[in-house]
Amino acid sequence: MVLEPGCPPVADFRVDRPKGTAPHEAAFADLSTCEPTSWRWDFGDNSSSSDENPKHTYTKSGSYTVTLTVGNAKGSDTKSVAGMVVVA
Repeated sequence: MVLEPGCPPVADFRVDRPKGTAPHEAAFADLSTCEPTSWRWDFGDNSSSSDENPKHTYTKSGSYTVTLTVGNAKGSDTKSVAGMVVVA
């Protein structure tokens, strides 16, 4: 039996500025393991990105849930953090 190299990714990320006042720019860093090849960010304000490490500007006050879905040939994984970005 031959095992294929690689593994399904495990989604993880961080944000540089979790709090601020509008307009608030936040930079997101992908920390996922197992070499993802695709990224789908949902910033919680009806905006999204397919960049690996995107920046996003929040224009309205609120508490935003950020979701990252990563994928590669072995599978995909999603992580959501409620209230990750709070804009006054």
